[in-house]
Amino acid sequence: MSGSTGNGIRGYWHRIRLFSPNARKYMLANTILGFAYGVSNTIFNLYLLALGYTNAFLGGILSISFLALALSSLAVGSICMRIGAKRATILGVFIMTFTALWRVWFPTPEVLILGAIIEGVGYSLTWVAYGPFLSEQSASYERTHLFGTTQALNVISGFVGNTFAGIIPVWIAITFALPIDSAIAFQLALISWIIPLVVTLVPLLFIRDHTQAIQLKEAMKIDRNVENEQKSITEKRRSVLWIIVAFSVVYAILGIGAGFIVPFLNVFFWDFYNLPTPIVGLIQGLGSATVALGAFLAPMLSTRIGKARAIMVVQTLSLPFLVVLATIINPFIAGIAYILRQVFMTAAIPIDGALQMELVPTSWRTHLSAMITFSFNLALAFSVQITGQLYDLGLYLLPFWFTLICYSIGTALYVIFYKPEKRLTTQPGK
Repeated sequence: MSGSTGNGIRGYWHRIRLFSPNARKYMLANTILGFAYGVSNTIFNLYLLALGYTNAFLGGILSISFLALALSSLAVGSICMRIGAKRATILGVFIMTFTALWRVWFPTPEVLILGAIIEGVGYSLTWVAYGPFLSEQSASYERTHLFGTTQALNVISGFVGNTFAGIIPVWIAITFALPIDSAIAFQLALISWIIPLVVTLVPLLFIRDHTQAIQLKEAMKIDRNVENEQKSITEKRRSVLWIIVAFSVVYAILGIGAGFIVPFLNVFFWDFYNLPTPIVGLIQGLGSATVALGAFLAPMLSTRIGKARAIMVVQTLSLPFLVVLATIINPFIAGIAYILRQVFMTAAIPIDGALQMELVPTSWRTHLSAMITFSFNLALAFSVQITGQLYDLGLYLLPFWFTLICYSIGTALYVIFYKPEKRLTTQPGK
């Protein structure tokens, strides 16, 4: 067993060494971005609540942002094809930096609403470009490991951001004799969200461009090979359109489930359990750290049992922890359940990302990424608004049951769509 593990680690390291310079620069940018997300995910919602806004208003703001992300992703797919993933990502980060600065320092309802729309467009540019860019920079042999390593580094830096965000508002409050958890302390702390957004642009600017003509020429060559393989892998039902529809349906259902709990988990621990901000940051940080472990191990699991089967296994293992969160009223147990749920549910992300990109021809990858982004975030925009209203009514545990139902259906659909295709997990497209 130990020998097998050692071979797996050596094989993983060998694949990491194959990553291209462009892929490594993108991983660095994504890692810095993870820190920024870690800060904002921990304290921006709390900042708005400290300003006196209700959970319902917060849910509305989040819903608008996700709705803008979803609707803009359809147009963003075409933009990415025209200007390339690098420029799309740079544009997205620039937009997010501008809106972050604007919303933090001028948090009026009008600015928050308009900023949520603009921020959604920025997020859309980075989300849609993510999968196609990593696929362009990798071969099938290393692709899952590239997705896994990128995801792991992102969540490790998110752990640092979560933990830092939990501590810095308290430090600012003590240093400047401000009330603990005051709006001004959160506002000053959110500067640590804006600075890394700016720094993210540096490695992105050093990524080497390929001309659009070369990209299209290579895409046409690969398309012929992939389309031939598609016929043997997917048989009668698995056209490119079917793959896009299948992933979109699964992600729409998962998006509804995610919207019920994910954007509000920091509020759940802060408001329901009345935990101090540093503890909330620590819980979210530990969740990110263990997710990183799952992201590193996920490629080895997919190598052993196949991508589709690995996704089904880890998503199924996450479901019991939602029951624990919804039934056992204990902050320590809830924190452990949250962390373990994070490990299993998000361990599927790098495997799923690689699988998506391998199942369609190169010229269709951006369209698939855009449709998944659209369906997931459109569904999420619906459910996140409901959660804000439920929280204002004191119904903090009910959303976990809704999420359990949605995740169970999404996992079952994955089984229906992909399990019959035995060869799908062992013969991905090049």
